[in-house]
Amino acid sequence: MSISLLEQKTTLYSGRGLFSTKFIPKNTVVHTTPSPYASVIYRKYRKEVCADCFAYSFESNRNTWNIKHDLDGTGFYFCSCTCKENWLLTENLDGLLSQAFSALDRLEKSLISNSRKRIAAEAKPEEAAKVLGKVITLEEIDSAWEKAVQSSVKTLPRDLDLSELELDTARLLVFAIVRRHLEITYTPAPSNDHLSDPPAGTWAELLELQDNELKYSQNKSYGLCSHIQSYLFVRNALWSNVPVLRSYVKTSDTIRAILARDEANAFGLYEVRGDSEMLGYAIYSSCSYFNHGASALFISFFISIFRIQTATQIYEKSAAVGPWSFIPNGM
Repeated sequence: MSISLLEQKTTLYSGRGLFSTKFIPKNTVVHTTPSPYASVIYRKYRKEVCADCFAYSFESNRNTWNIKHDLDGTGFYFCSCTCKENWLLTENLDGLLSQAFSALDRLEKSLISNSRKRIAAEAKPEEAAKVLGKVITLEEIDSAWEKAVQSSVKTLPRDLDLSELELDTARLLVFAIVRRHLEITYTPAPSNDHLSDPPAGTWAELLELQDNELKYSQNKSYGLCSHIQSYLFVRNALWSNVPVLRSYVKTSDTIRAILARDEANAFGLYEVRGDSEMLGYAIYSSCSYFNHGASALFISFFISIFRIQTATQIYEKSAAVGPWSFIPNGM
């Protein structure tokens, strides 16, 4: 973020926000970031959206991208060899991300083979509301998570049915867990290591985002149940298959921290042309403050990196926030 142009302040009326330190002309680039902390491409678009730069194949007059990761079943496709190589070096270091995603895919297939019927996200069971009551308290949330943590690691609940939403949530969680693990593993890194300055931001920066766990659980009766199902699925998939990540799912702390900040802080990934179809979503920690507000002061672009620039001039000391969606490959 351009420190000379914007500063973060805490207000009495809306929490933390960004304020201009000087007059900012229209079309001024105020922030760039090369990678999200975590992202997920919706299942039906995985062959059509580049896993590295999020370019949409239809906008290049192609049905799908034909460059994929060597391991089958991981769902990573690329628009170019350059993007694939960059992804291998920055997102799939040590092959950890592809290993974790393969574990998720294998477990999902085993659930399907055992006749686990998938249900639509919007038709999530109402029993969660009946069990927890209409107004969920933080104590109830803590208790529900503790019961989940104490449940068997090796055996999934007999009634576990994951919706498309929960499966996508599981992939987002794994992405963030791997990101955190690599940060811990390679920090401090040698001066010539590409992870010496994590381009996607740090775990500490993610934790600085607003925690929306209680609000989300109270607003959506199935929210807590849905999150716990995603956790149980991820824990079971990683526990034996990727033991190096076991410490991140042994308790619910890491999972809850990610989920609490996913809500209201993530950016939608949209196609540039056509019907503006949502292709997935991503968490850009450093960009979160640009994702709130009521005035369209900024526009965002993605050309290899996520770039935010002013859509209009902003006067000194003005509140600098504005709503938008992340636009892949935008111009």
